[in-house]
Amino acid sequence: MDFRKMIRRVNFVVTLAGAAVLAGCGGGGTNGIAPATVALELPTESGPVHGHSDPTPQTTDPTAPATVALERTTESGPVRGYRDPTTQTLAWLGLPYAKAPIGALRWKASVAPESWTAVRDASKFGPSCAQGGRYFSPAPGNAPFGLSVRDGFGKVVGSEDCLTLNVWRPAASEGRLPVLFFIHGGSNISGYSADPIYHGAQLAQQADAVVITVNYRLGLLGWLDME
Repeated sequence: MDFRKMIRRVNFVVTLAGAAVLAGCGGGGTNGIAPATVALELPTESGPVHGHSDPTPQTTDPTAPATVALERTTESGPVRGYRDPTTQTLAWLGLPYAKAPIGALRWKASVAPESWTAVRDASKFGPSCAQGGRYFSPAPGNAPFGLSVRDGFGKVVGSEDCLTLNVWRPAASEGRLPVLFFIHGGSNISGYSADPIYHGAQLAQQADAVVITVNYRLGLLGWLDME
């Protein structure tokens, strides 16, 4: 692949997820961004969140330990994140920024997800993007990080329905904050935003900033150039 084309594609992913967050935090707008742009306003505990998601709601476990659910009304429907009393942060995980890139959308530019009506759980990471299993890949079935990652070696792990981002911010901070947008490594063939080393709560608290991590298409599904 031509290096300049690769850079443009990386920039597209960054712009896609990051421009919306910056708009909500006073760091920029979304004028001129493709339809797949996510509009996301990151609140204090009393403020709104604006974003896009897919129409399939997930459920939240109300008995989850050490968390207090945070429900907000978004542009596309209600979403529920959580407050972590250990790190004193607010988090919204697994927020889709595009439709699943499958079928006619495979190898195409991302398009905006549809709105939804039921409350969507934002307390869990979304699926990791499809990739060949290796040390830096998720475990099969998106199982928690651990020795089970070895079960995926040499196999396809993850899912094509994986275009999500995660947001953390300090619970006590108010107003606009700096935004740290992190794209995981992996030579464009492996990696996932739910990797424990990329968990953003501690960084958000210590830096007094909004921290965003993102999944993006990998390998042939994300970087194949047929031109």
